[in-house]
Amino acid sequence: MSSVKTAISVEKSLLEKIDATAKNMSLSRSKFFSLAAKNYLHQIETRELIEKLDEAYGDGLDEKEIKTQTAMKSVMRRHAGDAWR
Repeated sequence: MSSVKTAISVEKSLLEKIDATAKNMSLSRSKFFSLAAKNYLHQIETRELIEKLDEAYGDGLDEKEIKTQTAMKSVMRRHAGDAWR
């Protein structure tokens, strides 16, 4: 996968926290930003999928379907959070 250089503006205090966290994780600043962006995009995609599931199955569900849907949402949310582990 090819990389592209870019320049962004970030508050100094935020950049200091990012640099400290990246160092503690043995990551470069670029890798940290890349992972953070991928994780955020994954969270958005997961949220959109959950919204689509709600639209498709959210009304008129019986008790068993509601339990299944709740469990599926829980798994999706946990999966989205596992990106940093």
